[in-house]
Formats: sequence, C-alpha cells, structure tokens
Amino acid sequence: SADHLRGRILTDEYFRVLPKEGSTDVPRDALKDVYAIGDCAHPINSVFAQTAQVAQQEGKFIARHLNAIARGKADPPFKYHHQGMLAYVGDYNAVSDLPIAKWKGLFSWIFWRSAYLTRLMSFKNKILVPMFWFKSWVFGRDISRF
Repeated sequence: SADHLRGRILTDEYFRVLPKEGSTDVPRDALKDVYAIGDCAHPINSVFAQTAQVAQQEGKFIARHLNAIARGKADPPFKYHHQGMLAYVGDYNAVSDLPIAKWKGLFSWIFWRSAYLTRLMSFKNKILVPMFWFKSWVFGRDISRF
C-alpha cells in the first residue's frame, strides 16, 4: 500500500520518479528523465520536512545533478544539510534553533527579520517588504478601520 506517501511521488535518491509499487503500466526506464522535488516528492528511504529550506536544497541539487549528467560526470546522491529553524512567535519575539546556538526574544526576532530579507530574490521585494513591515508597525495589520 502507498498510504505512507500521502499523495506524494516516490523518487530515488536523485529525485527521479519511480513507478508505483506493483505498477506495470509504465516501464521503469520511461521515467528515467522525470524528476520530482519539493513537497510533492517522497525520496525512498528518506523523510524530509516539507519546508522551503529542504525544497531550496533540492532545487540546487537538481540543477547540479542535471549539469553533471550533461557533462557526463558522476554525481553523489542528495544529502540534506539542516541549517536550523527560525520562527516568529509574535510581539517582536522569535525563536532561533541553529546548529551553533539557540536564541529567543528580541535579538532572535531581529535575526529572523535579517535572515528573511536575505532570502528575498528580487531587489524590488528587498525594498517593498521592509516598507510593508514599517506600514504594519505604524498602522497595524488591519488598516480597514481608518
């Protein structure tokens, strides 16, 4: 039974899609160039949290892996590197659980905001997000009351 997959796609350690157990509809080699990453993937013999940190590492891995295939080079299987967790808990407080330290409170909140800004991709968002934060600080989250 594939109940443990919960709608996710079974993959190998390189995120190549594997046929369903007992399936004879699709030959195994027909899926050799089909990949699944992120929340939809369930790598065989591994369990990863469905978080942006995991998906980002999987995306970078797939890019390196496909480039290695194009160059005819061998590539090691995916290995997840946990970078820690940050969580905003409200009222200018956050918790940080990093491999090197654990923090809570205002300092952790400032660190969380800084880390968030570094992950934004576009210059536009790096300008707009702090502006939205400032607007929320001045007017509150619900401005429909004005």
